[in-house]
Amino acid sequence: MILAAGKGTRLAPLSSDYPKALFPVGDRPVIAYLFDLLKQYGIKEVVINLHHRGELIEDALGDGSRFSLKIDYSREEELLGTGGGVVKAREFWGDEDVLVVNGDNLLELNLRRLLLAHQASEAAATMALKPLGAGSDYTPIHLDRDSLVETIGSGNRAGPGYVFIGAQILSREFIDLLPPSGPACLVRDGYRKALRQRKNPARINGFVSTGYWREISTFPRYWEVSQDFLRGRLPAYFYRGRDEFIRRGLYVGKGCELSPRNRFTSPVYLGDSAEVGEDCQLGPRLLVGQGAAVGPRCRLRDVVIWPGTPVRRGSVFENLVVTPFGKVKVAAEK
Repeated sequence: MILAAGKGTRLAPLSSDYPKALFPVGDRPVIAYLFDLLKQYGIKEVVINLHHRGELIEDALGDGSRFSLKIDYSREEELLGTGGGVVKAREFWGDEDVLVVNGDNLLELNLRRLLLAHQASEAAATMALKPLGAGSDYTPIHLDRDSLVETIGSGNRAGPGYVFIGAQILSREFIDLLPPSGPACLVRDGYRKALRQRKNPARINGFVSTGYWREISTFPRYWEVSQDFLRGRLPAYFYRGRDEFIRRGLYVGKGCELSPRNRFTSPVYLGDSAEVGEDCQLGPRLLVGQGAAVGPRCRLRDVVIWPGTPVRRGSVFENLVVTPFGKVKVAAEK
């Protein structure tokens, strides 16, 4: 199950018109990279919950056939939160364990090892974790010697802390802890409730991954992901023509139309069918989405242009995300 119903309020104003799961990274939406990850491990059936601008997600993804997946949708008239969304959608998998992933995640995660760790632990749920970096503002999680979750965000603790990376395997036992109807949170009403139980507490396993992970819940984090893409730091399967892009600092997608007298300063990534007019200065750190059109005599530096977005002749942009819904300024690095 991919959680994609949230409003993404911290990404406003862009999220007012567009759901987070469809925000582009490189030349594809975030959720497409999750599909690639799932297919690597043989997963062919996906449930996606919908609420905020859900019709756009359904229109973009359809029945999943073009992604070689079968997609079902769980539509929420009332926003049910992460826990309530899982409870409502459980009819799709019945009593089976289910992999649940946040729809705004970019992940490099070995799902086979995650599953094996979950089965070996005989836990009610297994949370995918990463070591908590210094100065991180994420809620710290601590494990005991058996890799079971001991605390979630509870003050000063000795030993390494971890951050939950929005991927988990949930059993029927865990889902039964959640309220049977209405809004609920997987962490508040599930994990923390399990840890508070004194009689027959549900075991929560922690699986530690060292692969790439970022999420795009805020605009600065979305910008960081886009910069990671341009620097070649994302997993290899995120790229088309990655070797060429890493070697040259320039990638030109299929069907691009480039006029003469353009100057490129790497890194520059042009998605399929992008158009660039003459006498443009492009880069460094420019990402032009699929089907976007850059007019002549533009000067673009530290810019992310969303797919299908026109950029007018003579535009001079720096530290901007340019979308069909407007432009968002990014604070320049000091």
